Amino acid sequence: MSEPLPERAVRDRRARVRAAAAADPRVPADVVRVLAGDPSPVVRRALAGRREDLPDVFALLAWDADAQTREAVAGNPFCPPGVLASLVDDPVDLVRWEIPRADLDAAVVSAIVGSPDVTLRRLMAETANPEAQRRLAADDSAAVRGGAALTTRDEPLLARLVGDPSAEVRSRAAQNPHLVPAQRHALANDRSASVRRSLIQAGGVDPDDFDALAGDRSADVRWWLAAVPESPAHILRRLTTDADDEVAGQARAMLRGGGRR
Repeated sequence: MSEPLPERAVRDRRARVRAAAAADPRVPADVVRVLAGDPSPVVRRALAGRREDLPDVFALLAWDADAQTREAVAGNPFCPPGVLASLVDDPVDLVRWEIPRADLDAAVVSAIVGSPDVTLRRLMAETANPEAQRRLAADDSAAVRGGAALTTRDEPLLARLVGDPSAEVRSRAAQNPHLVPAQRHALANDRSASVRRSLIQAGGVDPDDFDALAGDRSADVRWWLAAVPESPAHILRRLTTDADDEVAGQARAMLRGGGRR
């Protein structure tokens, strides 16, 4: 008696057929489990990306010699917390960087917070995980704190990051869509030109702050004011007579409807 189709597929000599079976949700989990030890990394990668509760399979594949297989495990939303926590220490950065997401278990968040990988911590800070953002907002790295500043919805936390000593952090905060008017005003008057420019680039300038920015001491800030669609016509007309030729030319181009030069 011949084997049913799923059994035949997982034992097919062609790797592409076995990989298709590994990814096919119609193939029962107990059938595809045998593919965790498949000699082809293409098959194991397909299995690692399967959207199904296969804790024993993911635990095995998290130690796979193929980095792309481990990367697929790390990015799989069905991967168990314990397995994800082990991958925080993976030797390959692309594997580690697949882990951060908003719904992570507290133990995985703690492992990431304690990781020496700055990029991993920054990526975690950029998620909408409130506990991770609260902890990483105190990180030693400005890049990590900036990740939290960019996306947090926590009002007290955002207020703290708007006043961070690092211009890099304040520049990321300037791009946060949840700023309140007082915060946008403070950033429009920030001592760092990079922060003022970031606010303009994000379209976060309040009507009362356009005039001051049109007279900003930084030509770069004025150029960006002349380049964004949020700038009103009277500000653009003022900038057409700017002392900096690049600023004046950009303002004229915007008034003509030509966009950025």
